Amino acid sequence: WMPRQETAVKVLYGRAFRVPNAYELYFGDVGLEMKANPDLEPETIVTYEAVLEQHAEGLGGRWKATAAVFRYRIENLITARRDPSDGLFFFGNSEPMDTNGMELELEGALPGGMKGRASYAWQRTEIRGTGVTPPNSPKHMAKLNLTLPLVPGKLFLSPEAQYIGPRKNLPGKTDGSVGGYAVANATLLAPELPWGLELSASVYNLFDKSYTDPAGPEHL
Repeated sequence: WMPRQETAVKVLYGRAFRVPNAYELYFGDVGLEMKANPDLEPETIVTYEAVLEQHAEGLGGRWKATAAVFRYRIENLITARRDPSDGLFFFGNSEPMDTNGMELELEGALPGGMKGRASYAWQRTEIRGTGVTPPNSPKHMAKLNLTLPLVPGKLFLSPEAQYIGPRKNLPGKTDGSVGGYAVANATLLAPELPWGLELSASVYNLFDKSYTDPAGPEHL
């Protein structure tokens, strides 16, 4: 719905699924560590989202602001777990989960080829009916991207920063949570070389930030 030429309101609904792959269904190592689970069910997700987009011109550039709220209903998420009866790992379907959240984004383009985008997302995922947050589910995520013309139309520098907030660790780990972290990346782009070629070079984790991610129980 567009109440004005610069304003758009969107309501979105989606449904998706992922069938288990052959490794998740059938891998086993003859009782050493893992066993198969041919009865594994597909993952499914139902998504609801409402979005407000606002376009504007000002400060010498063109801008777009976006605000969104969303709700996800997740069923049968495929995760590795240990069978207490024999101590072996297998891939099983988790309890149903619900995610509620919101996202804000601002992007703009200035004369001369300079562009930028900043976004922030907050979300909370819970195992349905329990109030328990599952592992590896950050509440806060943020991104900042810039494109700076070094040689207009010929050579661009694109620095980027990404932040992921603290996450809950798996049960049984020494530390119950994994701290948040921010990393910076940078890309040099030459989009208009002779013969229609394009060249880019990127450096990831520019400042050599040390960080950790939660891993599955099979990696203990």
